[in-house]
Amino acid sequence: MTEPEPNGWELMRSINALRDSVDKLAAGMVSQATLAIVTAAQKETDIRQDARIKQLETELSDARKTKAQQWFAIGLSLLGLVCTIVAGIVVFSINQGGAR
Repeated sequence: MTEPEPNGWELMRSINALRDSVDKLAAGMVSQATLAIVTAAQKETDIRQDARIKQLETELSDARKTKAQQWFAIGLSLLGLVCTIVAGIVVFSINQGGAR
């Protein structure tokens, strides 16, 4: 036993249901042109962000170098101060020993 052939109204309803489902599916899709625009904008944003990150990394590197140079200068100054004090003590001791 076979099913009876659908009549015109049933075919029309099926076609409308199919059209509605395709319209809903197509509404969620973007066109190729829109996708290209979004992709280009994202690429430009990525390029700018990469450049900003590189700039920040360079600034941080320069800041670290400057801080290292400052601490090196402070260390040299302290070493010079210690050497000056030791030399002063040695000279003072030699002068005191020679005065006796």
